Amino acid sequence: MSLIHTTGSDELLNAAILDLGFDRGRLLSANARISDETRDEWVEKGDWLSLARFVGADKVFFVDQDPVIVFARTDETDPALLRELYNRIWCMARPQLLFLARPGELSVYDLSKPPIAINESLDSQDRRVSEIVGKVADVQSQLRAFRREEIETGSIFEKLGPSRRINRADKALIRDLRVIRQQLLNEGLPAHFAHSLIGRSIFIRYLEDRAVLLPEYFNAVAQGHQKWQRILDCEPSTPGATMGMQQIRYLRVLEDHAFTYQLFEQLANDFNGDMFPVDDGERTAVTAKHLSLLRDLLIGNTSHNEQLFFYAYSFDVIPIELISSIYEEFYNEQRGKTKNHGSHYTPSALVDFVLTRTLTEDVMSKDPRIMDPACGSGIFLVEAFRRLVRFQMRKQDGKRLSRPQLKRILRDQISGIDINEEAVRVAAFSLYLAFLHYQEPREINEQRRLPNLKWSSANHEQRDQYFNILLHGNAFEVALRDRGDSVVERFGTCSADVVIGNPPWGYPKAGDNLGREALKSALTWCRVNSLTIGDNELSQAFLHLATRLLRPGGKGGLLVSTGAFFKQHEKSQQFRRQWLTDIQLDHVVNFAQVRHLFFRGATRKAEAIAPFAVVVFSNSHNDQSDRFAYWSAKRTAFIENTQAVLLSKADMNWLSQRDCIVNESLWKIFWWGGYRDEVFIRALERFPSFSNLAELIPGASVRSNIGFVEGKTGRIGSEWLKDFKVLPSSAFTSYGPLAAHELTAAP
Repeated sequence: MSLIHTTGSDELLNAAILDLGFDRGRLLSANARISDETRDEWVEKGDWLSLARFVGADKVFFVDQDPVIVFARTDETDPALLRELYNRIWCMARPQLLFLARPGELSVYDLSKPPIAINESLDSQDRRVSEIVGKVADVQSQLRAFRREEIETGSIFEKLGPSRRINRADKALIRDLRVIRQQLLNEGLPAHFAHSLIGRSIFIRYLEDRAVLLPEYFNAVAQGHQKWQRILDCEPSTPGATMGMQQIRYLRVLEDHAFTYQLFEQLANDFNGDMFPVDDGERTAVTAKHLSLLRDLLIGNTSHNEQLFFYAYSFDVIPIELISSIYEEFYNEQRGKTKNHGSHYTPSALVDFVLTRTLTEDVMSKDPRIMDPACGSGIFLVEAFRRLVRFQMRKQDGKRLSRPQLKRILRDQISGIDINEEAVRVAAFSLYLAFLHYQEPREINEQRRLPNLKWSSANHEQRDQYFNILLHGNAFEVALRDRGDSVVERFGTCSADVVIGNPPWGYPKAGDNLGREALKSALTWCRVNSLTIGDNELSQAFLHLATRLLRPGGKGGLLVSTGAFFKQHEKSQQFRRQWLTDIQLDHVVNFAQVRHLFFRGATRKAEAIAPFAVVVFSNSHNDQSDRFAYWSAKRTAFIENTQAVLLSKADMNWLSQRDCIVNESLWKIFWWGGYRDEVFIRALERFPSFSNLAELIPGASVRSNIGFVEGKTGRIGSEWLKDFKVLPSSAFTSYGPLAAHELTAAP
């Protein structure tokens, strides 16, 4: 009698790693502690490796800094346990694929598909995108489409089809919370109350998922109220709730209005801080109907046919930076495209890209004070804080930071300003979650009281409790104030070692009164300091401001409109001459060609499609012959399908600041081309341009314009067009005469 050998899950997973070449790329073990393998990578990837370990994964494969594949194995056969493993890995949000090995089975799953519902199997919804491999010998042949080279080039993601990201955890959570927000608004709840209610709900879910808020906490709130205690003792009889959700006490509390607001009051007293304070206006505006609706939506029940994934979200897994992105989206949606003051939520991949090049290990070793002068809901500040924590953890050979150490980093190294008070409050909330993330539940419960982060002039001397690191105000107005003012000392000129962020772009639209008032302050500050900007371009003003906020030798890293480099108005050229004389460029990365991949999508309501660039610079005078790296991000299959930042060395050129001041055309030449193109264009410049032909050819005249366009206002007659023919652009050829037969009548 022969025995059938079942290949072990560890054998299959190792075969996938070796036979498909992942061991020759950036493959790292999932671990919450620093090892010899991960020491050099910890600052960039440590939180991802800790998170992967937390959800039960074995390894993570990175392309540059982006986590793309999770490798996991399990011997479990229980569908409920498999569902829990998959959904927790899905909640990591950024990884694209899961290699999951079980005894006798190795499969690849697409993490952009929906999570597994209670009545579904692992293979439903087309999650599995590979054959099931049962033998080590078959791994290479049956999974050849998933070789490392196919991943790194992005070819596999093209084959998996378009619109893959819509059900990825980060996109899905934003979409689902937007549904909650809209339905609360439809029931007559004002937006700022809806935002506060959703914010507290996320915070409570986070604390429950992390086992900070235990059943005993809710029982203590209910003490002395028999009705409230009965609510806690009865499991919800909601069909849409999974077994895990039935244990969430907050969903039970929402059944009673008075109980809910007593819980909110208790949390405000225990945790303090600057998050979503409860006032009588909200308590009156929010009705039992609103809370019932919120409860149903958080369970996943909706009468509007939306498919909500709250049954799958683990708020102890979902990346912290998502909270900032959610509220930035809410704010833009509330204000509308024309009233968001030019601010835009920044995808986390771009934030990581900026910080990697700005907050280098050399910079972090000097304990820098970091400033975001237009911080929005705080995504740059959150990620800067986390990066500093990882750096310090590596310095301590992997030892976790104590609460006092975390408080010191938050108080002494993080600061931000924004003109929107609600955004400042959300920035505080986001930083609180980052602060709590690095503490165990026991540590949090021993000292629940959170520091106050918003600026308070009455308490700025009580530094142990009042950190005063977030200011509701206009950074230009602060910079205009006299030295000696306590606000100016912390947020004004020469107050930071590092300035980061994604400040507003362009010119405020009609109806954006707050944005226009902010622009007036920017223009006044520029005028007082004899600084020039062209076309009232806010990006140019913020680049000037960032330079002044920096101490000598400080470092800046900003997302700005490419108009800062490309606009040809005389004042824009004067801006570049001034600014490039004051600073030393390190990197300029032009994202114009791929801008829609980062700032457009099905889950985004306020879309930013203006061309943008990342600029990294130092506040130090230069001899202008020093070179800087000028990159042009090109559209590739990998970037298209992962929304990650991946640059090719072929798209980088070394330029000098002096050359860019003397020859303004270099910014555009090296956007698309290289040194040979520059030589060719210089050769062409020896010949007359079209605009000069009239001077060379007697009787000739040259008129240049943009052709004809359909007018919207103040239309003029178009009868004169009948005297002309139209040559379609498709009829132009590189060489030879133009084809006369292609000419058509004007419309």
